[in-house]
Amino acid sequence: EESFAFLNGGLKGVYRCDMLGKNSEVLTDDTSGVLHLIGNTLYYQHYNTDQGLYLHSMDLDGSNDKELSQDALNPAGYANGNIYCTGFSNAVNVRVIDTDTTTISNLPDIKGYMCIPDEEYLYYMDLNRDYALSRYNMTTGETEHLTEERLDTYHICSDTIFYQVSHEETPGLYRMNKESLESELIKEGVYCNLNSDSSYLYFNNFYNTVPIYRVPVSGSTTVSEFTIAEDIDQD
Repeated sequence: EESFAFLNGGLKGVYRCDMLGKNSEVLTDDTSGVLHLIGNTLYYQHYNTDQGLYLHSMDLDGSNDKELSQDALNPAGYANGNIYCTGFSNAVNVRVIDTDTTTISNLPDIKGYMCIPDEEYLYYMDLNRDYALSRYNMTTGETEHLTEERLDTYHICSDTIFYQVSHEETPGLYRMNKESLESELIKEGVYCNLNSDSSYLYFNNFYNTVPIYRVPVSGSTTVSEFTIAEDIDQD
């Protein structure tokens, strides 16, 4: 059985290659945005000058390309057969896409951005609270407010939520436990590109791609530089 990696070419198209990075194929050379492989279907943002940025899906070989929505819905947030997302033309509504039927519905009373489903919760930046972080229990229908501060971005890893507070005078990267909801400052400043593995969160300053920093997902809040990234950048 063949295995593939899928990627977009800096908004220049959608490509696939083998797991060694070889034997690349062009699935579409149209401008594209966020893409997400779910089962045997690739969901992606498709752009052309006549229509704008729409949500499409296609099979693994690029066939059976379909338009799902005439909005730039972000297909990144997936759980339990559904994609949770928001778009531009009606950005306040959290949409739910059933991947079996491709039907699209709205979550009642949930107005958010950057939706991340995680276990029984849907996390989102709450548009009713100036982009503060909230979460919606998809089982009970209850909503909790997790922060009072406006966020620039956030990332969930295991039992921890990392989030960047947007504040003119005291911006900073914070860490919150999902159960206790206790938070602590990781590093003052403005940071972005929050990504993680099982052990560390990686991030960089908003104004510089290097150095890349890392901090343990749990335990110590000591921040260190991920020097391998700097070595690659210099090469």
